[in-house]
Amino acid sequence: MDELPAYSGAEPECPKCKHRHASTNWRCEVRAVGFQGGVDVPEHLERVCSRCGYCWKEAVHNAG
Repeated sequence: MDELPAYSGAEPECPKCKHRHASTNWRCEVRAVGFQGGVDVPEHLERVCSRCGYCWKEAVHNAG
């Protein structure tokens, strides 16, 4: 998998419609097995825009 976009803060901007509110869910690291082999998906945040419903992934915030 390509590198995840950086953590965008507590009020992320939707990449599609530019609205400034999204729900956030933490997702653990997984090994996804598909038709062309496996893909490692690192721990990440799943964001969902509250206006248009667009979903995107971001890196987790590392304090420090």
